[in-house]
Amino acid sequence: EYVEGQEYTGEGISGTEGRARSVVPRRRHGGESGKSVTGETVERQDIIEYCKDVSRKFGLFGPSCIQCIDGSDGLQFIEVNTRFGAGAILSVQADESIIPNV
Repeated sequence: EYVEGQEYTGEGISGTEGRARSVVPRRRHGGESGKSVTGETVERQDIIEYCKDVSRKFGLFGPSCIQCIDGSDGLQFIEVNTRFGAGAILSVQADESIIPNV
């Protein structure tokens, strides 16, 4: 199903039992070959809470890149990736806790 609207990514890092340590929402402005090439971090508490819920329900551990589209029907989640997204550097700049202490 095609969903029209603004695309967002919730870049996160989760610990045990899917507990999100950090989620940084990022608005996607442009992409190339399916990868985000321009964007900006945004304050969207609704996206943060949904991403925390997804992380907990799926028991995610480590990095995640959860994508959604904010359209006429509200937020619709379209993808959950267990990796950092192409635009992760924006999230790291916004919240250094995205990269856990090693």
